[in-house]
Amino acid sequence: MQNDNDYTHQYARYFDINMRYNPGANNYQKGMKRTALTVLIAVRFSVTAPVIIRWLCNISQPQALNHLNKLVDEKLLTMAPTHRSPDGRVYIPTYSGAKYAQEQTSIDTYFRSKSNPALQVNHNHIMHDLMNTFVALRGLHNHTSDGVYRPLWTGFLSEPEFKRLYNQSSARIVDGVAVLPDRTVVAIEIKTHLKVNRHVRLYCSNTSPHLKQATTNRYLYFHNLRKYLKI
Repeated sequence: MQNDNDYTHQYARYFDINMRYNPGANNYQKGMKRTALTVLIAVRFSVTAPVIIRWLCNISQPQALNHLNKLVDEKLLTMAPTHRSPDGRVYIPTYSGAKYAQEQTSIDTYFRSKSNPALQVNHNHIMHDLMNTFVALRGLHNHTSDGVYRPLWTGFLSEPEFKRLYNQSSARIVDGVAVLPDRTVVAIEIKTHLKVNRHVRLYCSNTSPHLKQATTNRYLYFHNLRKYLKI
């Protein structure tokens, strides 16, 4: 049985992963940084799509597709067609991609191989997974209206990572965990609609006691995100 200090240490390892996109000084550096971050996104959230890369790297749709397809050619990602994605496709990490991410983070990476890549992802959760990805990265890349970099949080734990930490727990799984600039740890919840306060309190009451202690019962709720993913 792991105690709360064990979980706090596990959180810190994920919080320390650099997920901020900083374009390089030349095309070679840009390519290297995009490759590293794209593979990390796919591994940490189990899936990614052109809509995420296009927004994050501030590039066109054809450029995002070209970048992702290049990673497919390099055997780091594999493409799976699906109508559940805004782009009609998603990209899933391969074994080589998972090992690449493990080398980048020094954290063991979970990988489940399927003969059909489309079966490696739950298609009913694809939009939710993309929303999780957008929120986690959007908070990390936040700027003021004057262009000053002011992140909402400095690191995060994705939903798949949270599930693996609490795989023996019957507690409700949250959509993410983030550490704020003041080092406060909060839980992230994403909903297609905003629940009334009574339902939110009931939802929070079923969350893991380890998380409750680490977050001091603080939750950040996000809703109506489909418009940001160009649905």
